[in-house]
Amino acid sequence: MTTIICNRKYMVGDRLCSTEGGEMVRVTKVHKRNGDVIGFCGDPYEGVKFVNAYGDHGGLELTDNFEALVLSHNGIFTVDRKLAFLQIDQPYYAVGTGSTIALYAMSQGATPIEALREATQHDLFTGLGMTVMNL
Repeated sequence: MTTIICNRKYMVGDRLCSTEGGEMVRVTKVHKRNGDVIGFCGDPYEGVKFVNAYGDHGGLELTDNFEALVLSHNGIFTVDRKLAFLQIDQPYYAVGTGSTIALYAMSQGATPIEALREATQHDLFTGLGMTVMNL
């Protein structure tokens, strides 16, 4: 899947994506829209649909294999396939298969970039570089 991590200043995400044919390709999973930073995990096509429709979700339907992390001036939010925004009341958060590793690293004082490097070392589905985007 992936690892997307943010604190209240910036978001970082890995770039690994596996195609239906099993090929590993490099993609961008962290984007900026309307002044907010958005990272997604799960089905990359669903993630791109969400990013492209961000701010105008009317009629958007997503599958179960989707989760997003949104960093805005109003805080950190997770978003599920039903487009429910859940505000996270802590200074950092992570989603994806490497999120537990990343959250542990952050709890020990790591930056989001350092936490992603740690997740890359221990999560098979995290890798191929990173994208960093400031709020």
